[in-house]
This record gives sequence, C-alpha cells and structure tokens, in this order.
Amino acid sequence: FSQPVLIASGTEDDFFDLFIAVQAPTASSANGLLSGNFTVGTLDFPGAAVSKARQGYFTLAADGQGNLAAFTVTGSLANVSGGRTVKQPVAASMYSLAGSTGGTVTFPTSSTSATTILSGEKILYVSADGNWLIGGSATGSDMLIGFRAPSGSASNSLLNGTYFTVGMEDILPGLLNLLDAFYGSISTDGKGNLISHQRFDDVVPLVTYDNTFESS
Repeated sequence: FSQPVLIASGTEDDFFDLFIAVQAPTASSANGLLSGNFTVGTLDFPGAAVSKARQGYFTLAADGQGNLAAFTVTGSLANVSGGRTVKQPVAASMYSLAGSTGGTVTFPTSSTSATTILSGEKILYVSADGNWLIGGSATGSDMLIGFRAPSGSASNSLLNGTYFTVGMEDILPGLLNLLDAFYGSISTDGKGNLISHQRFDDVVPLVTYDNTFESS
C-alpha cells in the first residue's frame, strides 16, 4: 500500500489503549473512495465494561455507491457462551462519505444488543489511497479497522518481512476478565514462521515487561 498507517499502544502507565490513524485525503472524499473487499476487525467494550467485551472479524464488500453487501461476523462476547466463538449475520448496510471529515456507516440495529458483536451507526474514515478504513461509535468504546483484501488466493508468502504491531486483549480464564496491551514487531519469512517481540503491559500483576517468542 502506498500510504502509511500510524499505530500505538500505551504500556507504561497501567492504562490499556490502542491508537490507530490513517493518512487523510487531501481533497473532499465521496462514496467512491470505499470500493471493493476489505478484511475488517472490531473490538468493543459496551458501556466501557470489560465484562461485556466483544470482538470479531469479517469481510466487507463496498460498491462505491454507499452500499455494503450482507456479511457474517465471526467473533466472541465475554457475556455470551463463556466467550466461545459465535457467528452473527449482518444484513445489507449503508455508508456515506462526504467532504474531508469522513462519514458514517450504519449497520442494522439489533433488539438484543447485549448479545450482538456489531450494530448501529459508526463514524467512518477511509485513507487517501482507499486501502484502509477505521471507525467506531461517537459515544462508545469501540474500534473498527480494515484493509483492502488481497486479490486471489491467500498464502503465507503474503506476510513476509518486518511489521510493527499493537494490540489489546481481554482474556477470560474462568470468571475473571484480564486486560493487557502491547506494542512491538514481528519478523516473518513468508513461510508461516514468525519471531515476535512485545512490550507487554499485564493487568495481573500490574507490571510491564518484554516478551520475545517464536510461532508459526
């Protein structure tokens, strides 16, 4: 992608947060800026409550005219089925981009919001090159981030090189909700092997430490 993405996460003050920004368009944007398929992730703490934390991922198909095709969110909710994986179908939705200040995307509102991963109106921003989107509720504690999905079949070779990372997690061991946040980097060989480093802030105990590990 041609435009940069700015990411950050606080780890030294026992607060848990994420910061993500994309390069804004230099001129007025319109619905055509968001077109094609995007891989999207969502993280939400309704009412700023860890006990209701929820996350999910999905593929978003935008037609460049303000319409989103129906899709299915795969994810989990801390207050549903013990945090086990669930699927939520989302009906066709709409978005609107105008001017230089972003726009909105509106997902159908659910009558059972306490057990829904994604619903309602979100603020929406699309990067200048149309390859990234970010957003979230104007009054909530949630975040959306998406990037243009690769064309053709995915393979390990798509992830090759060194990447900066940030993250925030809510872990459910039994009845407890344990938060953590981190920033760092990964190095991958394009064959499915990764070496990761994280500057890690853990809520139990309240300590910050460095964590390096290998995974595949």
